[in-house]
Amino acid sequence: DNFNVADVTLDGKTTTTGSKTWAVVDPIEGFTGESFEVVSNKLRSPHTLTFSMDVVDTGDADGTIEVTIATAGNLRGGIAFRVQDGDNYWRFYFEGASNAFFLQKVIAGSSSSPFSTAGSIADGDTLKVVLNGDEIKVHHNGALLWTENDNDLNTQTKHGLWAINPGASPTYYLDDWSFTAAAPTSSAGGRSGSRVVRPSAYGANIDPASNS
Repeated sequence: DNFNVADVTLDGKTTTTGSKTWAVVDPIEGFTGESFEVVSNKLRSPHTLTFSMDVVDTGDADGTIEVTIATAGNLRGGIAFRVQDGDNYWRFYFEGASNAFFLQKVIAGSSSSPFSTAGSIADGDTLKVVLNGDEIKVHHNGALLWTENDNDLNTQTKHGLWAINPGASPTYYLDDWSFTAAAPTSSAGGRSGSRVVRPSAYGANIDPASNS
């Protein structure tokens, strides 16, 4: 979706490719969820509530999800994937309050962080998640940051975008969200992680900022 439409709330909008319909997720982890909004052909979340998440049902659990950070600003968000509901989903995002990337899993409303690393973003950067059975690969600007193996929610077909209130009027914008389906494969169950050699721009694992 390139969001090249008149300013509109994302909920109910049809994607520019594939004719899928965006739907807001509400509630999210016990908080009211609010839809993203299209402003000048780019996407941001309103700052009035705590969380924003919109998804499309792609019909595929496996594939590649990518989004462009058009304006970095005060971004605290990124990609939501394998979303069952607001209490059960995965997310890969940049946390501006901590200057770090996080891969998090939410189960029954409780989040855990299989992976995080210090880093930075700039206008035009990309976030990408590649899903293949139990395998989850997360990338920043094409660089592989982490490979996670976990069978939780691995049949869920809803993917999209997630953000947390940045604590002020949002100054970030997202653009060019895409999902490309892949032939599904399966692997052994259970969770394991494998760290990869990351460029020097990335640092050690750190804790996320508060979600409130």
